[in-house]
Amino acid sequence: FPFTTLFRSNSAAPEPSAMAQVCLGNPSASTKTIDAVNGTPYSDDTVIQNGDTITYRIFINNAGPSNVTINYICENASDNLTNITNLQVVGQGATNGGITTNDPTCLSQGGTGVRFNVSGTKDLLHNWILTFDGTLATTGEQGETVTNNAVIHYTDSEPRQKTVTAPNLLIQNGGAKVPIFREVAP
Repeated sequence: FPFTTLFRSNSAAPEPSAMAQVCLGNPSASTKTIDAVNGTPYSDDTVIQNGDTITYRIFINNAGPSNVTINYICENASDNLTNITNLQVVGQGATNGGITTNDPTCLSQGGTGVRFNVSGTKDLLHNWILTFDGTLATTGEQGETVTNNAVIHYTDSEPRQKTVTAPNLLIQNGGAKVPIFREVAP
């Protein structure tokens, strides 16, 4: 009479199943661009001056395979981009909770403390588009740079971040200046 062993006596963990994979979202194709200056579409030929309103666009994409939950976005602009206002959010599942300044979470991550309270479930089919304005406040230094990035805080199987960066702007203040000559005694 044959005897069949039904249980193994060792306590080794079972082999992981190929079907038991963690499903992750993939917002890696998300971007940040300059959309307009003073309401006029931006191009590489656009002249930007002190006091101009620059409109930025954040495009949030999710290539999946799972949905992600967008929790909030930390906006990190250089000091010469001020007055961050006019947050607009378009996209299925997106909620616009407005802008918070001096947010402790965004400040603790080394940012400027501007938080976009944008949240919701970002699925695979529908992209989100956020736009907002900032005012250029230059110091007058030649070759001043405007930098701007945002950190999208999201959750799929765990909390994660995706940084999107707009192109840097090099501000050329003024034009050519006539040199000043002074007569110096020998």
